[in-house]
Amino acid sequence: MAKDDEHEREDLVRRSVSAKLFLGGALMSTSANVFGRIGKSVITLIMVSAMIFASCEAVDGPGGLAGGDAALLASQSSANIVGINIDNVDDLELIGNDPGYPLNGNYNLTADLTLTDWIPIGDPNRVGGPFTGTFNGGGRTITVESFDASGNYVGVFAQTAGGGISNLTVNITAGIVGPTSAPYVGGLVGQATGTRFDGITITGTFDVTATTEKDIDFYVGELVGSAEPDTAFSNITIKACLNVLYTSTSTVLAHPIVKAGGVAGSIVGGKFDTATVNSQITVKADMPYNPDYTVTPIADNWLAVGGVAGYAENLAIVNATIDASTAVDGVSQQTQAYVGGVAGRGLNLTIDHAVSDAVVTGEGRGYNTSAGGVAGYIQQSRVTNSSASGDVAASGTTRSSDDLWQVYAGGLVGYSGGTLDGNSSIDHSYATGAVIAESPYPYAGGLVGYNYGYAVYVFDPSWRSYRDILNATATETYNGSVITSSYATGSVSAIATRGSGGLPYAGGLAGYSSIPVNRDQSIPNIANSYARGGVTATSDGQYAWAGGLVGSNAQGSVVATSYATGAVSVTTGVNPLPYEQYGINPGAAGGGIAGVNYYTDVSSTKDALITHSVALNPVITGSSVDASLSPYMIHRVAGDLGSVSQGYGLGALDDNYANASMVLIPPVTLVVGPNTVDGENVAFKPAQSFYENTLGWDFINVWTWGADNYPALQ
Repeated sequence: MAKDDEHEREDLVRRSVSAKLFLGGALMSTSANVFGRIGKSVITLIMVSAMIFASCEAVDGPGGLAGGDAALLASQSSANIVGINIDNVDDLELIGNDPGYPLNGNYNLTADLTLTDWIPIGDPNRVGGPFTGTFNGGGRTITVESFDASGNYVGVFAQTAGGGISNLTVNITAGIVGPTSAPYVGGLVGQATGTRFDGITITGTFDVTATTEKDIDFYVGELVGSAEPDTAFSNITIKACLNVLYTSTSTVLAHPIVKAGGVAGSIVGGKFDTATVNSQITVKADMPYNPDYTVTPIADNWLAVGGVAGYAENLAIVNATIDASTAVDGVSQQTQAYVGGVAGRGLNLTIDHAVSDAVVTGEGRGYNTSAGGVAGYIQQSRVTNSSASGDVAASGTTRSSDDLWQVYAGGLVGYSGGTLDGNSSIDHSYATGAVIAESPYPYAGGLVGYNYGYAVYVFDPSWRSYRDILNATATETYNGSVITSSYATGSVSAIATRGSGGLPYAGGLAGYSSIPVNRDQSIPNIANSYARGGVTATSDGQYAWAGGLVGSNAQGSVVATSYATGAVSVTTGVNPLPYEQYGINPGAAGGGIAGVNYYTDVSSTKDALITHSVALNPVITGSSVDASLSPYMIHRVAGDLGSVSQGYGLGALDDNYANASMVLIPPVTLVVGPNTVDGENVAFKPAQSFYENTLGWDFINVWTWGADNYPALQ
């Protein structure tokens, strides 16, 4: 690419990417306090990702397999050669183009190859593909210097169906691919169906630009663009950079979607076992939306980005190790962003034994912008035995003042919820990174931003307020999300965008937690868990909620046998909410366990409950420009229990305790007792016997005693 063209392109990216991502307004003034210990700085990452294509250093060298490993694989494969040998580039070009090299053949690579202006193998629009045979790389490397991106597929292989590819390293030095209108872009395969990938390594830098007027989704992955049902991945290594700049020029599309991932843009069905991803992934998407959103309110643009997959469905991802950076910027209106260290968005997804050190940032200009250290947004999914240590940030802006758009940021998962067919769950997992969310309605949690169960309503274009929705008749009720035996230790901050008067939710474990009203309330949806990070909620409006464990414990949510140790701070102003909010109490609500503990109905079946839990926080601080408009509602266990006069059901409290030396600023009159907002007095660090004998915690199967004299999980 010519030098002038390169400079023009970098300038375009600098102008078009929102360089203020998380850097403007309140965030810049508070970021030093919010993040404190940041090692892999979110702020630094954002500044780098704002230039997207300007720089992307190779991750862990060009590498590939170590020499000894490559030699071992080569010796193993050469001893079992069956089929056709590929000795040079000319041989590779014959596949599908010569009767002696059929698309269903079995091939063995016998030498390292370098490809230039490569036309993908098995393009159904060119050679009657897909490729259905096998390709054994023999431990060799294919280096791609440039692709021919004029078709519908980009990759060494265009499309595969069945068969398998194994023991191969692909080194991408392709630079800018495009502009392309190909919907399927992969370093190795554009689109795969029922294909086996084993022992594949991807290295180098893969820069992709895509422009389309078509009403199609766009899939891009460092290994595969899109993996359809029955595709299997095992022993995958990604050591590469992926940069995507996507533009849709049509204003009549219903909902253009971009899916990008370190392994694949999308994986639906199949198997996934053992992957190591050491990658930097940045995606910028400019997608005009369908302005008639009253007809198709959920048919908006969205982009999903993950270290393994941008989107994953009906899949178990097992043994994934992520040491990566993922950054997403949806620059156009009505764009939702889902970004996670492992998966951006998942449905019926299981993530087991994942270890993520990903720094995750996401910005969107629509509702449901979500970021999480492991997953951005999951429904009817499970995360087990997994951890995240990177910092997470989510930001969003809205189209107009009456929108209900929200953003979710969680150290492990941004948004976790259910569907009609089942709930989501997080078990034996933890997060240690700092978390920050900034928007008019931000939800930030050390583990999960939004732990949710909700009802689906028939859309009525006349709805223009929150009260309209609350008074609607639900047509279906969804399942929720459950957190068990998990913890978070990072600092948490939710910041309502300056000038918005918005409502922030911040919790050491979860920013917000609720559950459908028809559930069995005797089963907790947060249990045997704890949070140790400091928690901050900040707004220039009259509302802000923060809790050491949960910012808002709402509709039917039950917190049981859990504790929190972090300082809590809530700051409010005097600006009104940008839309009508029915019935809630304005004020700086802060509590050692929950900021608020109630929901929008006086029926006891809908009450939130905190039980057998302990607030060990050192201090809870409430602050407001005008306490008469935005009063302090701070207490040791729960800041606010609601008000029947306000139309909110009183939250329930049962057998809870609080640090007797906790400091409340400003001072408040304590209401001490096991079933009160301030809990019963207990020492700052009670002994193990207190938890066992007084609260009945299980120290045989669930808890153990930590060296720091706090309960720890087995």
